[in-house]
This record gives sequence, C-alpha cells and structure tokens, in this order.
Amino acid sequence: MVIGNSMLLVAMMALGARRSQTSFRSLRLPLAVTCLILIGCFGLALSLPPESAGETLWLGLPRRAALVLYGVGLLPAAILPLAYARTFEALTLRPADLERIRAVSPRAKGPPE
Repeated sequence: MVIGNSMLLVAMMALGARRSQTSFRSLRLPLAVTCLILIGCFGLALSLPPESAGETLWLGLPRRAALVLYGVGLLPAAILPLAYARTFEALTLRPADLERIRAVSPRAKGPPE
C-alpha cells in the first residue's frame, strides 16, 4: 500500500509534467527523490509503535502526524517547484506550438462574426 500510493502520486506528477521524452529526462531525478521520500515517510509512519501519553512532539505534532504532514506534504512541496522552475522553458508551450493550436482550433482564431 505504501509503495503503491507513493508511486501513484509520482506517476500523476510525471503525467502532468510530461511533454516529450527529452523534456522529461530532467525531471526523473527530482521525481525519484520525491517517490523515495513518500515511501520512507508513509512507511515509517505506519511502522512506528503506538504512541504513549508522555511522548515528545516533533515540531508540535505527534510523530506519525508530523511524518505525514511534513514529510509527505511539505518536503515534496519544497523540491518539486524548484525542479519545475529549472525545466520551465523545456516544458511550456513555445510560440510555434501556440500557432499550431490556433491553426487547428476554430475558437482560437477569434470571436465569430
């Protein structure tokens, strides 16, 4: 379950970012790191022993909640925007792509007369 959920999240990110094989190559490492972080945090949160009443908090939260919120929520949110910013030019539409879309789409040519 841990591996499947983590792989599903990363696969959806990869599908959203994929434009061509060459532009996707630069995102393989950040997505792989994100997948490993997700697997580690989900797996550790599920494998921790039950918490006791006097246990210390991690950044103000119980251990399991801290792993899920910080490890699954915040840590990938710090890695992935930097990776997408680095590959922005390769992953966005170029002027030639926009012209090709406008040529095919009747609504992109302008309002009907």
